[in-house]
Amino acid sequence: MNQMVIRLKDRLLQSDLKKYRREISRRNESTMEREQIACLAAMGMAILMQMLFRKTELFDETIFLFVVIALSMAIWFGIRRRIRERETVSFYVWTGMILTADAVFETAVEPNRMGVIFMILLLALPCSILDAPFRVILFTTAASVVYVALSMVYFDGEVFMSDLIRLILVNVLSAIGSVHMSGIQIDLIRQNRNTLDTAEHDGLTWILNRRGGEVTINSCLKRGEGGAFLLIDVDNFKHINDTYGHHTGDLVLQSVAAVVGAIFRSDDVVMRMGGDEFVVYARNLQDETIIRKRLEEIREEIQDIVLSEENQDCVSVSIGCVINRGNYKDYSEIYTAADAVQYQAKKNGKNRYCIGG
Repeated sequence: MNQMVIRLKDRLLQSDLKKYRREISRRNESTMEREQIACLAAMGMAILMQMLFRKTELFDETIFLFVVIALSMAIWFGIRRRIRERETVSFYVWTGMILTADAVFETAVEPNRMGVIFMILLLALPCSILDAPFRVILFTTAASVVYVALSMVYFDGEVFMSDLIRLILVNVLSAIGSVHMSGIQIDLIRQNRNTLDTAEHDGLTWILNRRGGEVTINSCLKRGEGGAFLLIDVDNFKHINDTYGHHTGDLVLQSVAAVVGAIFRSDDVVMRMGGDEFVVYARNLQDETIIRKRLEEIREEIQDIVLSEENQDCVSVSIGCVINRGNYKDYSEIYTAADAVQYQAKKNGKNRYCIGG
């Protein structure tokens, strides 16, 4: 029983939504645009069919909704660039505007007719919003309250009770649909993210691989985001493999990745270029005093990795560091500069670091 309650709570709250905020925003944006086009096409088709064959009591309402949806689309495409990162909120606003406009029309303009289109829209539109289901349920409940309040003013008792019963049923179906659809969508996003993570992370050390790291660092450079670029090589790595075996060599790489990853922040870029070469881009780190402290910390902690207690054989690294103050715009350019600085560290005896600008 407790497991069922926990599972239901997780489904309603979708606590991991924050991890996929950007993906969710993009999906909500594309879904809203598709629904705008679909609603406009549906209303246009309904108007055309009624004009060609027989006008029904829904004719005026479909014309009204066609105009409202067309205007809302024009407004949306005019302001979409200004509201990036707020696509989910925009979806709620657009859906709320359509529902409110139709609720007013069905209750105030045609009070003697039971609501049809409002019920269909209430069932279809909110279920498409990818968000925590409890928020979607609150939204549909609020829209229903508005409809009921208007109905109490304009409807007679028989029509009101009939619409109230259908409204309760629609809310229940909408809640079930929202929980089900959000679960499917979140699972798909999670699978896509896991696939992307696997493609962009090194299988041995589980830090970013060359593909994932270069893309991220290039994005930082193109945005003019300064920082410290570190190129780290394990000294005499071939000797380690030849003397202690490839298994020990793999453990050394994992240990180096763990040390470097622990020293820098979670939003810094830490990657394995391949072999025994690692790269770090510490975002917005340009203070040379702090950089020297970090480099010394790396050197000392890696020296604590002991290969052999018998002969006190330890691991060491050579580090080339370049401070980017906005003068590097491309990954290959800053890598070449760091490689030249690292060469000086190796030339001076290894197990040391050099800093360039």
